[in-house]
Amino acid sequence: MTYQSKVNNGGHHQYFLNTENNGDVRKDIEASCTILPGVLTDNIQVAFKAYIELEQDKNIEANKEILENCDDVFGENEEIINSILESYCAQNI
Repeated sequence: MTYQSKVNNGGHHQYFLNTENNGDVRKDIEASCTILPGVLTDNIQVAFKAYIELEQDKNIEANKEILENCDDVFGENEEIINSILESYCAQNI
């Protein structure tokens, strides 16, 4: 899952920046939200809002803190993503 690998490589800010530079970040978020449970769906949406505002130089420190908090929520729930991936692999082998 692209979302997991990119967030693990540099947090949500890096994920959005890389995805935006290489494709359609909104499409990628929508795809992720179709398979992620509520806590992670909400988290990615909060992170994206903070990223947009940060890129527009709005509330820089507050949005950096929001992104860091979203990284923490991701880390606390990463086992859910691993379970989803394991389940998918088991069904498609």
